Amino acid sequence: MRSLLLRVGKFTLGIIAGILFCTTCFADTSTISGIVSNMENEMLEPIFNVIISIAYLAGAGFVVAAIFKFKAHKDNPTQVTVGTPIMLLFVGIGLLFLPAIITSVMHSIGFSSSGAGSVTFSSGTIFSQGS
Repeated sequence: MRSLLLRVGKFTLGIIAGILFCTTCFADTSTISGIVSNMENEMLEPIFNVIISIAYLAGAGFVVAAIFKFKAHKDNPTQVTVGTPIMLLFVGIGLLFLPAIITSVMHSIGFSSSGAGSVTFSSGTIFSQGS
């Protein structure tokens, strides 16, 4: 357990150090929105794409595992309860729809991207280029 916590801590420190010492993130330091835009484009977008790719693969794997568990339940219902494949199916579908869920939640709480270097809330823009 302790080694797992140490690994997670080292990974987190590595990510934080990467964000702090990223030279391309601070290329446009004239505004805060320029820094945020550069960090989003250079660091956060690739990480988000990897997370989405892993979610798609894991979701497909869970759906396939659910199909095999349904087959195992049909062959021997006393060994495999029907709740196991149903839960695997719901988890797989949730992972497959994760990007749409994240986008929907972000729009629901008021965040939406409106172009280069700006963060827009439903009540108006708070950081924008040139201001």
